[in-house]
Amino acid sequence: MTPRLIPLQSRPAQAWRNGGGQTRELLAWPEAVDWRLRISVADVAQEGPFSLYPGVQRHLAVWQGAGLALHREEGGAEPITLTPSSPAWAFEGEWRISASLLDGPVRDLNLMCRGLPGELRPAVAGHLFAPAHRAAGLFATQPGVCWARPGAGGGDLLSWPLRAETLCWFDAAPAEIWWAPDLMPLGPGPSAWWLSADMKDE
Repeated sequence: MTPRLIPLQSRPAQAWRNGGGQTRELLAWPEAVDWRLRISVADVAQEGPFSLYPGVQRHLAVWQGAGLALHREEGGAEPITLTPSSPAWAFEGEWRISASLLDGPVRDLNLMCRGLPGELRPAVAGHLFAPAHRAAGLFATQPGVCWARPGAGGGDLLSWPLRAETLCWFDAAPAEIWWAPDLMPLGPGPSAWWLSADMKDE
C-alpha cells in the first residue's frame, strides 16, 4: 500500500479564462481530459462567476485568506460564506455561482466528482478517519505525518512524512488513517483535509 505523494508546487498553474485566478490540478481520474474525479487547488484573485460543470458534484473548502461569499443566482438563496474555519461546501456543478472576496485573495481546495460519491472534510489531528469510499487521502496544508492501517481490526501501521501543501492519495483506501501535524495549526483552519471518492468504472 503505497500512496501517491503530489506536492502542489510540482503541478503547473493554469490561468482561468476570465483572468480571475489560476488552478493547479493535483489529481484527475481516469484521465485529465475526460475525468470523473478531479482534485485541485485554486488561487482566487478577484470576484467573478464559477465555471459550470453540469452533472458534477463539487466540494469546496477555503484554506488560505479571509474567505469567500458565494452567491447562487437561482432560487434566491442566501449567500454562503466560506472561511478557513468553515466546513467544506458541497453543491451541484450546474448551479450558477458567483464569488465575492471577503478581504483579499484566497486559496481553496476542490473535489469534483462526476457520477461518483465523494467527501471532503477537515482532518482532526490524531482522530481516526475510516474512509467510506474506495479511494481516499488527505491534503496537508502544513507538514506532518500520515499514518495508515491497511486492514481493519489490527495489523501494522505505516507512515509517510508529508511536506506542506501535499496531496497524499491512496487509490485503494486503507481501513484507517490518521493525521499528525508537526506543528500546532498556524491559522484558523485545519492543518489538513480528508478526501475520499469511489474511483470505479461504470
